[in-house]
This record gives sequence, structure tokens and C-alpha cells, in this order.
Amino acid sequence: MHAIPLTLVGSWHFTSSQALSPFIYAGAGIVLAVRRDGQGNYISDRHVQAYALFPLGAGLEYFLKKNLSLGFDL
Repeated sequence: MHAIPLTLVGSWHFTSSQALSPFIYAGAGIVLAVRRDGQGNYISDRHVQAYALFPLGAGLEYFLKKNLSLGFDL
């Protein structure tokens, strides 16, 4: 399967003045997928299928500088 996710995600940081900032995020989008079997034949009659995508999670962001950070999220 070959897939391309298209998402729009928003996040909210609990603190904005500290180097370590916890945050939550949520969003919505679609995944465009082409399903093929092991020999490269299309599995369904429609070559491209769309699936709903709803990312939701939390994480930590560590600001190395004002405009540079490292992040970890689940």
C-alpha cells in the first residue's frame, strides 16, 4: 500500500516562557491510499481510496533557542 496523509493540526502549549513546554494537539485530515497485491495489481476497483484521519496527542517541546526546539509527542 502506498499512502499520503494530508492533515491540519493545532497545538496548545501550557507554558510559553519556559525552556521545557508541555503541549496537546488535535486535528483532522485524510489519507489517500493506493492498495495493490504482491504482484502490483490493484486490489479494489477504485485506484485511490480516501480514509479519515484524526490525530490527537500530547508531548513535550524543549526550546534550544527562541526559534529552535526539539519535540517529543505521543
